[in-house]
This record gives sequence, structure tokens and C-alpha cells, in this order.
Amino acid sequence: MPRFKIIQTLAWVLVLLVSPAFINADISRLINYQGYLTDGTGQPVEDGEYPMQFKIHDDSIAYSPVWTSQPETILVINGIFNFQLGSKESIPALIFANDSALWLAITVGSGPEPEEIA
Repeated sequence: MPRFKIIQTLAWVLVLLVSPAFINADISRLINYQGYLTDGTGQPVEDGEYPMQFKIHDDSIAYSPVWTSQPETILVINGIFNFQLGSKESIPALIFANDSALWLAITVGSGPEPEEIA
């Protein structure tokens, strides 16, 4: 019987030692984004690859982003494109810490930076 108690105690110690590893496991900070790219008349752009840059702002006035992607070449088909924010430049967890609203700005090609994000 004492042998069972020793094994049981060792098992509980092992569980307690391993538990913090799971508690502190990194939460994925990837955001899947799908957009619809149109021309000036509201029609989908031609199929192809378009240079885009994504920025996350903490207010609707686009002055200083809290996260910025490198310019990416994105495939657009029938106006639809997909991108995973944070796939190359990690998104800092701190920007999600206070549950405040965030805005995503997307610049296509050499287009202007948005002055205000809707």
C-alpha cells in the first residue's frame, strides 16, 4: 500500500509541474482576413496579384499603427482575397490586452494611406 501512495504522490507532483506549461502556452495571434477588392465603379478588380500592406490601428484616425505588415503580394480572384495577419510579422499580444476597439487599414499598391478608417 505505501508503494501505491508514493506512485500517486509522484503522479500529482508531475501534474503540478507540467500544468504551468499548458497555462502559459502561447495563444495564436493570427487573424484570418478575407476582403473584396473593387475598382472605382464598385466592380471587382481583374484577377491577379496585387501589392497590399495591412496595418492595425487603435483608433479610427490612422496616425500611428500598433502593428504593420510588410508589403505583401496577394492573389485576388473575382475581387476576393485572403490574408492571415500575423503570419510573418507577429502581432503583439499587448494590443489585445485591454479589449479596446481596433481598426484594420489596407493599402493597395501605391495608393494613399487612409486618413480615417470606417
